[in-house]
Amino acid sequence: SRMKLLVLILALLAFCALAAHDCPHDLEVRCIDDINKAYPICDKAAHEKGADIPADLDCLKYFVSMEQDCWPCICWVAEYNKWHIKGC
Repeated sequence: SRMKLLVLILALLAFCALAAHDCPHDLEVRCIDDINKAYPICDKAAHEKGADIPADLDCLKYFVSMEQDCWPCICWVAEYNKWHIKGC
């Protein structure tokens, strides 16, 4: 169960990597708040490596609630902020 969750998170990040740098400015402006809110929660989940189920679920909640159009901006924002995200 934990492994499936981590695989899902990695798959989402890999998807984002495929679309990296495809983030027009207007889309970035619309998505930046969601991305900034999700990063600390997902970073905590990644550091716990599946040991903190509530953190994993909170991270997934942000990805599910985030507009699908925002996904291409995740890696772009991560690169800009020098965040180390697997798959970006």
